[in-house]
Amino acid sequence: MKKGIKTLFYALTAFVLIAGIATGCKVQNNGASADKNIAGDYEYEIEISGWFGMFCENPGYYIETTDGPNDPCYVIICSGERSCGGYDIRIDEVGIKDGSLVITVEETSPGPDTTCPDVINYPYCVLKLNKVPEQLRIVDKRGSEFKKYDVFDERIQENLPYKDLRWLDKDYKIPEGWVALFRKDFDGQKNETYVYKDGTGYKCFNIFVAPDSPDLEKWNHRFIFENTCSSKEEVINAAEDFRSDGVMILPDDQSKSYPVSDFAKKDI
Repeated sequence: MKKGIKTLFYALTAFVLIAGIATGCKVQNNGASADKNIAGDYEYEIEISGWFGMFCENPGYYIETTDGPNDPCYVIICSGERSCGGYDIRIDEVGIKDGSLVITVEETSPGPDTTCPDVINYPYCVLKLNKVPEQLRIVDKRGSEFKKYDVFDERIQENLPYKDLRWLDKDYKIPEGWVALFRKDFDGQKNETYVYKDGTGYKCFNIFVAPDSPDLEKWNHRFIFENTCSSKEEVINAAEDFRSDGVMILPDDQSKSYPVSDFAKKDI
């Protein structure tokens, strides 16, 4: 479980760039721009990418959309899993070719004599567009094309051993009756485990909560998986696996928090 789950929590924050003039033009790194960033019918900008919460173990890209048909979309381009720090990916060029919007990325790796942090990373970068492109290609500077992940299930389910991965509806309400909530924050993102009594054991709903916009004003709840536990110790272990083991909150006073280990001591 732990190897699959790690894809949700580690990422190398992409280097923040400001896009330059575009229709088959290089993206400028110095922030100088006399006009809007335009490629064909598309307006675009390099997005600060730290608020995107789902990353791929394998190279590829996916598109995040928001509520309205005229709202912007975000193209998230992933390098895949890297065994240490020092790797990066950035958008190098945006343009139109043969009717398609083409995004060219440049990937960098640490030099042979570079000392890098020994931590797993998932480098990625984000391009914000004014609308979903009808035709889109993502290529690296060698011309190799990135795979598209069409839906949330495909993007994540191939990397995690859970069969019930799904988006939660925008108006989804957490079922009432939970007896404990485990929560852990990760730079504005949250992992939550809602615990319910289930006969002589417990049922856990594990939720990934990510901001739906960079200003953190809108939030998007994403159902990850459900599991059952026969004891309090199993519940705590499951929260550790899902990495929601930050604090425990009880329904009778949600302004207070407790150590997760107190769950074993409570009469729940």
